[in-house]
Amino acid sequence: MKKYDVLLRTEYEKQFFVYAENEEEAREKVETLLFDTNAITFGDENFMGGEAEITEKQEENGMDFYNASPFDEIPFSESNRHSHI
Repeated sequence: MKKYDVLLRTEYEKQFFVYAENEEEAREKVETLLFDTNAITFGDENFMGGEAEITEKQEENGMDFYNASPFDEIPFSESNRHSHI
């Protein structure tokens, strides 16, 4: 089985309102709503489109998936349990 990295880019659109004294205050409130809370949720009805970039993963943490020994096949010393790789 192969492992794949997936980079998902999506676009959502949702209209809402805020009460504010001026546009700058409105921007600040929107930032708070979007970044500091879970007050606004996006569902299927808000999905506008997107794309996915899929690439085969060859290495992770410096280990090649296809040439690395499975963890249960790595030899260990009986005395101190250190790897001899």
